[in-house]
Amino acid sequence: MNTKNFFTLEAINCVVFGIILFFFPDFIGQEYLTNPDLINEASKIVAKGYGSLLLAMAIAFWLSRKSGPSIARHAMVVLATFSNIFLIIIHSMAILGGVETAIAWGTVVMSLILAIWGLTLIPKEKDITV
Repeated sequence: MNTKNFFTLEAINCVVFGIILFFFPDFIGQEYLTNPDLINEASKIVAKGYGSLLLAMAIAFWLSRKSGPSIARHAMVVLATFSNIFLIIIHSMAILGGVETAIAWGTVVMSLILAIWGLTLIPKEKDITV
């Protein structure tokens, strides 16, 4: 459970969801939303914007895989960990609130695994000096 493997899984996760959100926002809306009528041009723009962010993050995680201990690597671990914690909260609220379907629990589980993994890596990164 090292940082390289963590960044690799984060990159793969970001590429998969980034491509789906950027190129196929209708598909993801049909799968995730309990009311697909909520999909409109504005929601597609938001999905594409988030997808492009995920694709950029995938590149950053991929390039960070072989980095040695540094402030930048520590920041990437913290970024990944807290973004997954926030995703757990957002998607859990959406599922329990009836906005997203049960398929979104898969996202929650994946985010939970990555958040826990990240939380185990953060203390290992603490010995970095500026």
